[in-house]
Amino acid sequence: MRLHDVQIILSSSDMSSKYQQVYQHQANIMQSQEAATMIAQSNQKLTQTQQMVQGRELKSIDENENRLREWKKEHFDKEQERKKNIIKKETEKEKVMKNSDHIIDIKA
Repeated sequence: MRLHDVQIILSSSDMSSKYQQVYQHQANIMQSQEAATMIAQSNQKLTQTQQMVQGRELKSIDENENRLREWKKEHFDKEQERKKNIIKKETEKEKVMKNSDHIIDIKA
């Protein structure tokens, strides 16, 4: 082999190794980009899932609060009505007692 042939072989080997390095670097960049995309998609899905769960929890809390408000209102209304009925009965008894001209004697 001549010196010129050896130089060509060495330079082609150097070019081949540089090409391989560039190719590996590009492959690493592609893998990194793909991994970043997958992580972003995963985070987006996780965020969406968390938002859905939080939305359901908030909706459930709102529903419970609304039910509690309605129950309190109904309970308060019933209590007020009951008090009015008691007062009405007492006033009717007082009217009957005031209007009666009867004297009741209680003998022991």
